[in-house]
Amino acid sequence: MDSNIKSNTSFWSEISDYKIQVPYYQRDYAQGRIDNGRIDNIRKVFVEEMYGAIMGFNNKECHLGLVFGSYDENEKVFIAVDGQQRLTTVFLLHWYVAWRENTSQVVELLFKIQPSNKVIDAIKTNSYYFSVWENDPTVKGMLTMIEEIEKQYPNDMVLCSKLFSNDCKIKYDILKLEKDSDGKTYLKMNSRGRSLTTFELFKSKLLDKYKPKFGHKFDNEWLSYMIKNSVTSACQFSDPDIP
Repeated sequence: MDSNIKSNTSFWSEISDYKIQVPYYQRDYAQGRIDNGRIDNIRKVFVEEMYGAIMGFNNKECHLGLVFGSYDENEKVFIAVDGQQRLTTVFLLHWYVAWRENTSQVVELLFKIQPSNKVIDAIKTNSYYFSVWENDPTVKGMLTMIEEIEKQYPNDMVLCSKLFSNDCKIKYDILKLEKDSDGKTYLKMNSRGRSLTTFELFKSKLLDKYKPKFGHKFDNEWLSYMIKNSVTSACQFSDPDIP
């Protein structure tokens, strides 16, 4: 077996040992887009298959395929280069089930959200939630996916013990890349498909050159400042969702 491939691991097994980091150069979360067609159907079927695997329907496993990334053993971080869409969806499933079943063993994956009949109402009425985030296509997509996960949740079953387990039937393989090769690998992979935008290329090169301090300020302190001081104007932006 290739020593660079970790086979049949579960999300819970991975996050028990490592934080999962989605790099700044990754695209927006797309599995939650609404197109009244192909993407909507993919989302519905994906959630069905994950629930079916957890509940043991026909003893089937939901295998997510191959995820590419590197491990930083010093920081105990897995950096996802390819597969971040699938990992984000699986993360949202874990978060929702933990919230729905009020599982104290699970850390606060987003922020503390009080019980409610509707998960989106609980999120949007939380004091830490800013409506301006809905101008971000990734946030919009995540909220849409959470709604689909809620819609299909089996009310007559408790899933935490099956989901938060190394033996969870939702599995994937990891191809381990060399450390610090992530950005170049991502650019090469995307050159075979839809080209990166000029901004994405510029941001990737800029943050690679001046990381880590500038990258932290760019994606954290600067963003917090803009949200705090520009809420009114930001709400007037047009819908940024990509067709």
